[in-house]
Amino acid sequence: MKSIEETATLEPLGIDPRSSEPILDQALKTALDDEYRAYETYMYVIETFGAKPPFASIVEAEKRHQNALLELFAAHQITPIENRWQGMTQVPQTLQEAYALGVEAEIANIAVYDTLLSYTQHYPDVQEVFYRLQAASYNHHLPAFSSHLQPQEKATQTAKTTLNDEATLASMEKLSEHVNEWSTLATKMANGQMSQEEMLKLLSGTNLSFIAGALIGAVGAGVLGAMTQKNEDKTIKE
Repeated sequence: MKSIEETATLEPLGIDPRSSEPILDQALKTALDDEYRAYETYMYVIETFGAKPPFASIVEAEKRHQNALLELFAAHQITPIENRWQGMTQVPQTLQEAYALGVEAEIANIAVYDTLLSYTQHYPDVQEVFYRLQAASYNHHLPAFSSHLQPQEKATQTAKTTLNDEATLASMEKLSEHVNEWSTLATKMANGQMSQEEMLKLLSGTNLSFIAGALIGAVGAGVLGAMTQKNEDKTIKE
């Protein structure tokens, strides 16, 4: 494979409100393009260094992310873009560089979805998928790559991120605050301790999309497990 530095730089996709192309089309294409890039990058790491964790499992997750987005393309009758990243991925020199590259890619992915979510508020099905994929990056992929960095590299990566990606960090903090807020409400719902006011807040507007997406993707498994167990216990008692 060729290095990106050895070829013409690929301009990232994004949202341009002035474009004649519908915002939804731009958002879906931007999301799919970023998932393509991550998949090709991680595949090249595997080809270079072998199926080292966590690349082997995350590359499969990236494929699932692509499929989830392609379903949205089909649902909204939008033609998907082609994968332009084949043979064009950045080349890590060492496995530790590959881990650092994974950290940077996941942080960037979180920021991409944060932007796309702000433009797709009128599409609940799209928001649900975007929240779920963003939550996967924040709660699973990013920690997995970070855990493989050496202490010194973690410090360097943190400093680099702080200097160059303050907006991205703000996005991550915002997501974390949302997850904490809604997981607390969902836990109350699972335990039968939710007030009417909290129930209305949980089920209102785009918050429902967040519960269906980010919460299920991030912390919902435990909450749903508790709810399932509670229902099973109730059934047994009845």
